[in-house]
Amino acid sequence: MFADHLPAPVLAHVLESVVVSMLESVNDETWEGSAPAAVTAVLLAVGRTRPEAEAALRQLRTLG
Repeated sequence: MFADHLPAPVLAHVLESVVVSMLESVNDETWEGSAPAAVTAVLLAVGRTRPEAEAALRQLRTLG
């Protein structure tokens, strides 16, 4: 599922930075995005394409 263009430890740092930045943006009230937008951003950050991210969201919705 994850991209292989970066070593796993580097990708983990990238993902951590994205998630922390999103949380800070919510706390600072500079972003009022939805949960699906947050999930899409994280999936894009780990190397999924937009269609793949949207398909994953659809699958999660059917499971949830």
